[in-house]
Amino acid sequence: MIFAQNLDLLRQRSPELAAALEAETGEGVELGIGPSGVPTITESGLLLASAYAPETEGLRMAEEMDRTDPDLMIALGFGLGHHLEAFRARNRCPLVVFEPSRARLRAALGARSQREILSRSDVYLVEDTGDLHAFVSHLYTSGLRMGVFPLPSLLRLAPKTIREAVDRIAQAKSAADIAVHTRVQMLVQWATITAGNGRSLRETPSLSRLHGAFSGRTAVVACAGPSLTKQLPALKRVRDRVLLLSIGQAVGALREAGLEPDLVHVLESLPVVHQLEKGGSSESLNLVVTPDVDPSLFECPVATRFVGTPESNKLARWLYEVLGDEQFLIGGGSVAHGTVAIAAALGARRIVLLGQDLAFTDGEAYARGSAYAETGFELCEDGRFRWKNVEAKHAQFASLNWELRNPAQQTFWVEGWRGDKVPTSRAYASFIDQYTSMAASLERAGVTLVNCTEGGARIPKVLHEPFAAIEADLGEAFDARRTLQDRLKGWSAPKPDVFDSRIEEARQALDALETDARRAADEAERRLEELAREPAPGRVIQLLKRTRKRQAAISKALDAIPWLDDVLQPELQATHADLCRTYGDEQTPARAIESSLAQLRSVEVGVERARGLLERLAGSLAS
Repeated sequence: MIFAQNLDLLRQRSPELAAALEAETGEGVELGIGPSGVPTITESGLLLASAYAPETEGLRMAEEMDRTDPDLMIALGFGLGHHLEAFRARNRCPLVVFEPSRARLRAALGARSQREILSRSDVYLVEDTGDLHAFVSHLYTSGLRMGVFPLPSLLRLAPKTIREAVDRIAQAKSAADIAVHTRVQMLVQWATITAGNGRSLRETPSLSRLHGAFSGRTAVVACAGPSLTKQLPALKRVRDRVLLLSIGQAVGALREAGLEPDLVHVLESLPVVHQLEKGGSSESLNLVVTPDVDPSLFECPVATRFVGTPESNKLARWLYEVLGDEQFLIGGGSVAHGTVAIAAALGARRIVLLGQDLAFTDGEAYARGSAYAETGFELCEDGRFRWKNVEAKHAQFASLNWELRNPAQQTFWVEGWRGDKVPTSRAYASFIDQYTSMAASLERAGVTLVNCTEGGARIPKVLHEPFAAIEADLGEAFDARRTLQDRLKGWSAPKPDVFDSRIEEARQALDALETDARRAADEAERRLEELAREPAPGRVIQLLKRTRKRQAAISKALDAIPWLDDVLQPELQATHADLCRTYGDEQTPARAIESSLAQLRSVEVGVERARGLLERLAGSLAS
């Protein structure tokens, strides 16, 4: 009877899991009665909860779970559910419960009523690490306090599973934190660099001139991972039948093998010209830069130079649209992601990854001959890792006066190319996740992404093949460099005044937005004062409607300056995290208006920052 009632509750939330539990035999798990008359569950001779006082034990665990006042809680192990109920009584934040054993979960649903857990819309029950990763990715917002609590009995029964679950949680959190750092913390910096590069952007042809130039071809993206070294002889055999793209760091490794890339991509906002000079002069290279690269990358001598604008760089898009440019690159977190996006824009039907280890392979971090080949890694006794010879890499940026610190970092263990487990870093783990979504986007566009690295990490939902498997299907030889030169014929830089009217329109829009945002914020403060006097219900509704109307008008004004969102992100992200943190709190009219007020004040700050950015851009274009 108890099991049937619990199953009915679960079926409303997860019919597939409910059906699986109904068919589960429960073999290996015993349901019994303890000395004090309470239900018990035993597996391999180990009790999942106290046989004498499980509720008291659950309260003690809940206190430990709530010790850091988490905004999101991940419980590893269902047990008998006592600790989960006790935690929910203390903290109403979202709760994700990971229970990898259907036999244990079936026993728990048959032992006692789990209504307090199964009937809650903000309690999520998952049974595999893939789903766990997905739920954490969905629920976690950077800035929230996340707690992870492994059930002691599960630590003893399934330590390997617990380790894998913790790794997947850490990967999801890391990916979200890195994405926010990129999107929020760096967007203002990148927009500022873009504005300073205004003249260089005007004087450099857009990558859109090459759009579709290599339609139907196979592109090879050479990355700087240690596995690239062993693939270079095979790459050399088919060199004239592939479009060879390289990230800046891998140029030296290719040249050491007698290979010259067709295009080199660099997106760093640091002075990395040394990457292009590894093994030879930069003068022979065809370079693709993003609008926010260090200015030195617009000044170094190259054969040709193009600007590839990511969709995420709204300021550069806003500029190039004046010139009729509509071809922008799909986003990515690394220079390798960007190079894949370039290959797709150029029309490649198949994009092959080489040297994209995304992990540490055979004790190495970079390919032989690459820009940072001297840098390696070592595992520490505590399971973390530390970079080796990192000083050689930092020396390339001596002008930045970096303090050379090399703390031990958390090691992530992910599935390897051959199905084993390989060590990697926090950043690399996040890049793996980004590749998965990128591959899906490419597939929808009819482009196949193939990982032929034959080492390092495995990328979920991406085709993995040995490089030899694609050699027979490459088509005839072609001259990529001649195509590049042909596409560049007839191009000339637009005159500086082509952007004048757009910049003046933006100045006027910023002035109007600032006035409207300040007026709306002042009105929101007056509405809060009126709410404090407890007006009639009808008046409260009227105040909320006016707030929403004002906010809608501001949102419409923001749309008129698409790049303004980038410079607003630091304040808006902080506001978003605060809203997520109060997930379980009562959503009162006052809270709704306070939220609107916080966003309006963020707009005021962002407008002032945007005005300085616009003047920097105007000055650069006119220089």
